Amino acid sequence: MNDEQRPNTPEQTPSTSGPTPGSSSTATAQPPSPETIGTNRPRWDLEDQDPQLAEEIKKALRTVVDPELGVDVIALGLVRNVQVTDDEAKVTMILTTPFCPYGPALLEMARQKVEMVVKKPTTLELGKEVWDMSMLEDGDILKQWGLWW
Repeated sequence: MNDEQRPNTPEQTPSTSGPTPGSSSTATAQPPSPETIGTNRPRWDLEDQDPQLAEEIKKALRTVVDPELGVDVIALGLVRNVQVTDDEAKVTMILTTPFCPYGPALLEMARQKVEMVVKKPTTLELGKEVWDMSMLEDGDILKQWGLWW
């Protein structure tokens, strides 16, 4: 086999300057900075309308715990918005991963908890945001998981 027929090997492949899109310039993942934890916490529409009701809902939602992580949906920052009108309530929530095996159960438990508090029909919408560690309530969760600090 001559050089023209030989497949490219890493030594023969021309390199480009800088990392390729989607790749990291370092070999290991960088830990989140303590300053970024909790910076992506949502402010619910309901918090402006009725702060007391918002707190009651948060208290109820703290009982909805991801069984794999052992952390509630409020501490994880999964509940992105709660809206309550005269006729209904609407919850917008995300999951930590798109294929969370407990996702459907977590979503339904959260919907039921809000419905019990507001005593109105409640719908749950799956948000489009991608979860990241800035949504955590605080960095103590990462310590419990044995990560970084």
